[in-house]
Amino acid sequence: MAAKEESDAPVPSSGTSLDFPSTARIVTNWQQQAKGVRKKRSRQSSKEFSEELIHLASEYDNKSPHELAFEGELSILRTRIDTFGLSLKTRGAKGETLLHSATSGNQIDTMLYLIESGVPLNAVDKEGNTALHVAVINQCIESVHILINNNADDTICNVNQDAPLHIAVRSANKHLVEAFLEHTNIDIVVPGYRKRTPLHIAAEFDYVDIVDAFNNCSLAVQAFKDKNSFRLCAADEDKLTPIHFAARCGSSKVLDFMIQNCSRHGYPVELILQFLDEENSTPMHAAIDAGHLNIVKVLLKYGASPTVVNGDQIPPIHLACYQGRIDIVQAMIEHCGRDIVFSTCSDGQTPLHWAARSIHGGQVINYLVQQGANPKLVSRDGNTALHAAIMHNSLESTQEILAVDKCISSICDNAGRNIVHLAVLRKRKAILHYLLNDSPCAKDLVSQQDNKKCTPLHYALTDSLGDYVSMLVTAMQPHIPHVKDDSGLNYLHLAARSGNWKALRILLNSSFASNMLNEVSSIGATPLHEAAMQGHLQCIEILLSAGAMLHKCYYGYTPFHGAIYKGHYECAKVLFEAHPFQKNMLSDKGESALHLAVASGSPKVLKLCLDLDIPITRKSNNNTFLDEIIKSGNVIAARTVIKHDRWHECLDFPVCESRPHYFIQLIQTMPEIAEEVLDRCHQKGLQPKEHIEYFERFDFKYLRLDNNNVEPGRNDDIEKNEEKVPLFEENDGDMMQSLNIKYKSKHSENLAVAFATRSYSSMEVLKRMLAFNRVSLLTHPVVRQYLKIKWRGYGRIIYGTHMFFFVLQVLLLSSFVILTPPPRLNITDVTLEVISSASNATLLTEITTSSTVIRFITLAICFIDTMIWLGNVFSLRLRAVNILKHELIWMEGLTIGSTYAFLIPWKFHTFGFAFVFWQAGAIAIFSGWFSIGLFLKPFDLFGVYVTMFLEVLSSLFKALLVASLFIIAFAFALFILVGDIPPFGSIGDSFFTTFSYLLGEINYEVYVRRSDNDSLAHSGLTYIFVLLSAAILAVAVMNLLIGLAVGDIETIRRNALLKQRSTEVRIFTRIEPWLPKFVIRRYDKRFHNISPNKPVSVIRKIWRYFWRTLKSSDEGEAPNLEKILERQQLYINCLQQEIAQAKKLHQQQHEELKDLLETIVHQRSDD
Repeated sequence: MAAKEESDAPVPSSGTSLDFPSTARIVTNWQQQAKGVRKKRSRQSSKEFSEELIHLASEYDNKSPHELAFEGELSILRTRIDTFGLSLKTRGAKGETLLHSATSGNQIDTMLYLIESGVPLNAVDKEGNTALHVAVINQCIESVHILINNNADDTICNVNQDAPLHIAVRSANKHLVEAFLEHTNIDIVVPGYRKRTPLHIAAEFDYVDIVDAFNNCSLAVQAFKDKNSFRLCAADEDKLTPIHFAARCGSSKVLDFMIQNCSRHGYPVELILQFLDEENSTPMHAAIDAGHLNIVKVLLKYGASPTVVNGDQIPPIHLACYQGRIDIVQAMIEHCGRDIVFSTCSDGQTPLHWAARSIHGGQVINYLVQQGANPKLVSRDGNTALHAAIMHNSLESTQEILAVDKCISSICDNAGRNIVHLAVLRKRKAILHYLLNDSPCAKDLVSQQDNKKCTPLHYALTDSLGDYVSMLVTAMQPHIPHVKDDSGLNYLHLAARSGNWKALRILLNSSFASNMLNEVSSIGATPLHEAAMQGHLQCIEILLSAGAMLHKCYYGYTPFHGAIYKGHYECAKVLFEAHPFQKNMLSDKGESALHLAVASGSPKVLKLCLDLDIPITRKSNNNTFLDEIIKSGNVIAARTVIKHDRWHECLDFPVCESRPHYFIQLIQTMPEIAEEVLDRCHQKGLQPKEHIEYFERFDFKYLRLDNNNVEPGRNDDIEKNEEKVPLFEENDGDMMQSLNIKYKSKHSENLAVAFATRSYSSMEVLKRMLAFNRVSLLTHPVVRQYLKIKWRGYGRIIYGTHMFFFVLQVLLLSSFVILTPPPRLNITDVTLEVISSASNATLLTEITTSSTVIRFITLAICFIDTMIWLGNVFSLRLRAVNILKHELIWMEGLTIGSTYAFLIPWKFHTFGFAFVFWQAGAIAIFSGWFSIGLFLKPFDLFGVYVTMFLEVLSSLFKALLVASLFIIAFAFALFILVGDIPPFGSIGDSFFTTFSYLLGEINYEVYVRRSDNDSLAHSGLTYIFVLLSAAILAVAVMNLLIGLAVGDIETIRRNALLKQRSTEVRIFTRIEPWLPKFVIRRYDKRFHNISPNKPVSVIRKIWRYFWRTLKSSDEGEAPNLEKILERQQLYINCLQQEIAQAKKLHQQQHEELKDLLETIVHQRSDD
């Protein structure tokens, strides 16, 4: 049965893993059953033995190896390790090793076995604890000894940055700490959290026994011998030594023991007492800061001085007084004597100064005074303790000091300020109220001046402290002194400058206001000036209602000027309504309100000045306000002027001789403003465009700046303006003198600089537009209409006549060529000769038969050419235009010259060089017909296409300059390779043939269809060059030319109308010097009205319909696009300037709001 039971027992497979339990049985039972297994081992097979072991292990399957190690079940643990292969690196749920478990149970044998078996000695669990940490936590002293003897690392810190020695010290177990200190291989100053040593922890919790243990160990003795480093007093990251820790935490026993011990080991106590932490505090300062009286007494016992400064140059006695530690102050004075109450810090302040700075320093102040402290002692700044109390807003200290000595209130600091000055400057409302109401001696200080000649009321008005002003004015009553500061500012000046209208009203209601209302400062400014400059409207209204008069400052500026210059619109408006006569006043630099409005950058203020009819004047540098606008490039200001009703007056004002007219300056610097000027010159009727009475009115005043216009000079027109707007009325002189105002009489204008009348040609403005490439101006309706009137008046007649005669000359020349065919030439010699005398006779016979016709044609052509030539010379002598820059002039000259060269031999019957003059005739015919095309440029129907053709031709020549390099290269190469072929027989033929490749005319038969006897000498290389020439010249270069042509067409489409206007301007520039002035005056009118819907004849209607049909549908499309782009850019620039102004205004409002909030906060803090 036994055998059967054994056979039925389950046998584990080779792949079955044994799950060892976490606890074990009693060791004796295991050993007994293990002996029985050994007896059976000899008579059982290995299979039966394995089954027995599994059965035995299952009895202890409820214990883990860590529990076995904790309980010290070494035999079972060793069996599992040796027999069942338990890993020594197995970890528990918290990451602990077997050594951690054995150490926590203080199982020495198990620990030794595990250490010998190679368990990691310094392995850490999930909390960063090593076995040594576990031994300290469980206070297993024997385990500590074993681990340290086996070289366990005592410097490893856990997640709380605590080394084992830190935990041992924190446990306050002296024996446990001594277990560490008995060994020489440990670090007794191991850094932990924020590099704090174990001694820091002992000092923190006042563990004097632990400190004594450190003192008695051999390592500490060795550390004390190292007097240079003194490692036991090493500082942490906060530069706190253990002594500082003891002082901060109130550990008096530890501090006493440490200082005594250091002294016993020969370490200087003075050096210990002067250690500085991160806050530059000594142990004495740290103790006072923490309020530990016992620590202070210990430090005093060992010689700590209450007057030794820390890193911030503050003695301990001063710090104790500032914190109100009267007990500490008493201890210091009792220990060191009364003399320390006279000690000073780096600023020369006594302990009484620091006690006065404290909010609750009343008791300390009384005690210090009882000990002999003098309240009249001053610091280096001249401040007494009373000054310090006021500056630090300590009402209690102020009351205590004044109760001790009332005469101290008369002492001033180095700046001459008394206590009332300081109360106002530091905004100490409660203290000021106490001084003015409860301290009679302080009332005499209200009117006292400091070194800047300022009273407390000056400072209150400067900072807009209304409540302070009320209290000070009340205290000054009934006799308020009339004083000024060093800038000559009285009380009203400061109130007006700060905008404190409440204080201003309070001051004006006082008895002394009449003396200061119109008083001037050091620069001649009245309170009204100050209010106007700062833009305080309420202050201005209050001052005006009080009777403030208008005065100029010493620089000639009135309050109205100040408001204008600072851009205060409402203030300027109110000032002008109060004193209208000041609009004509000028500063000492000759600046009017218009100049200052431009300088302010505010278009609203500039418009106000124009609305108020401020006269236009010149500064000392001869600049008007419009000159300043143009100089600064202020587009918004210029637009404001042009949109105003006085825009004619502004533009017609005389300019300096060295400068062009204002409109010409606008064309150069501000084309968008010049365009707006032209917009104002174009007026449209109020009716709809389809209405029969709809009209358009054009004003050409600024396009015809000639002598016909009203000249902007010193003429009768200016005198009329003076009479219309006099500087002052006749009865205003006495009033001006009474107001101390410098003014100019009407007759003083005669002393001004005379500006000469400037004459412009009628086309000067348009030429400036061309010079600066102002497309939007040249395409403006006013300019188009101006040129159209000139063209219809005399332009088309004169230009048409010129063109008619030139076309007639070309037609006559063409007829002459048709009637006289060229002679036949023989090219058998180097020179060209007529074939035979018979041919010459035949030619002469033909010429003779038509001699009358030829003679007439010749004379007509010569006469026309002579007249055209004389006209061009006359235009050049008149300097009407630089004709050498015009392609039409060059082509006319070429036509005339070649025509003379062609016709003179016929006139004198000299045919010896027939081939020469016939070539001249060819040039004349070509240039003549080409010039006819140039004559069509001014016409709307053809001008755009002619311009496009010329521009494309110019681009073609530029591209051919590059392509000529390839032509030369291929011409020479093919001449060398196939020079025996007729197309390349000479270098000239080679060039001509290669150039024809640009057109794709390549004769391949010359290279391919050749006989065997006439094959190419260099066929391979020849074919390569021919293919390259076809690819480069016929394909690449031609595509380049086509691309350039397309690109140029787009460019010309955008500038075609500009080119056309340029041609028209040049035509009129050439024509007008020929014409009498009365002809120009007849058609060059200032105004022109058109009525597009006015009834016309049937013929006129047909002509209009025909003309609109012929005109190109896209005429002016590109210029309109350009105009739109310019308008958009102008709009963007205007937006940018407006945003900048808005940003500036927002910044000013932000600063004002910030000042207001600060004032509110100070007032609430004082309350």
